[in-house]
Amino acid sequence: MKDTRYDTGEAAGTALEEMPVLVKWLCQVLTPELVVHLAGAREPGVVRGWASGRLVPSAPEEHRLWFAYDLLRRIEDLQGREATQAWFMAVNSRLGQRSPLRAIREGRFHETAAAAGTLLEGARER
Repeated sequence: MKDTRYDTGEAAGTALEEMPVLVKWLCQVLTPELVVHLAGAREPGVVRGWASGRLVPSAPEEHRLWFAYDLLRRIEDLQGREATQAWFMAVNSRLGQRSPLRAIREGRFHETAAAAGTLLEGARER
């Protein structure tokens, strides 16, 4: 059964303007548990608060969430959701044998963007 707490009600490709909708989308693509890890939050339940609009992520958490959203959306547009999920959680040699998820949590935005760029370039060449 689908977890409707994280249903955005938005069509794919819709521009996101609010943090609750962004968090819901990330929870659909990843999982709430991975979104907590990605953001660097300490409390697992905080994602429900962000998704409902009751809580607001800190500035560093918000930056990580928006950065991840941007990368995931671009990769999903070219590769599909399953490939996007796999790339985001897999060990990546361009990130020192870390996953993109972990690299973002560690604040390694430039390296992660470069690794995603390599993937996207390869996808466009096909």
